[in-house]
Amino acid sequence: MMNGDLDPQTPLWVAQPAGTHLNGAHQYFFNVPRAAHAVLVNSPVATPGAEACGLQLLLDFLESPTTPPGAGCLTDTLPVDFAGDPQLAAYLFGVSNAWENPPSPIPPAPLPSALPQDLRRTLRWLRRHAPLLPGRIASPTDASGGR
Repeated sequence: MMNGDLDPQTPLWVAQPAGTHLNGAHQYFFNVPRAAHAVLVNSPVATPGAEACGLQLLLDFLESPTTPPGAGCLTDTLPVDFAGDPQLAAYLFGVSNAWENPPSPIPPAPLPSALPQDLRRTLRWLRRHAPLLPGRIASPTDASGGR
């Protein structure tokens, strides 16, 4: 069992009691630092090209279920990135920095082709429902900034 210590859906204080019941042979509980929900993919590591820590733990366990998984990645998880991606901020908010108020907004950037499918689906939903939200999310096909 794995749980991220930044998981808002299953907070660590909920998961840890469940983890205490994993005391049988070949049962493990890992608290993955700086990981959100869906630890398998939401626990990036600093090692270039390495899989997310949660995925490393799972693959290690599946490769040898009778051996404790190597937990070295737990000290390699990346810190939370508060800077964000300027290209994604430009697409979502029309500014290059999602946390500050630059003097002038920049036009929405085209949707990067490398975004995951679920994020693309979310962005399409946001564009359709933009009139219901405070502020509008511009669509690349609407020069006026509407949906």
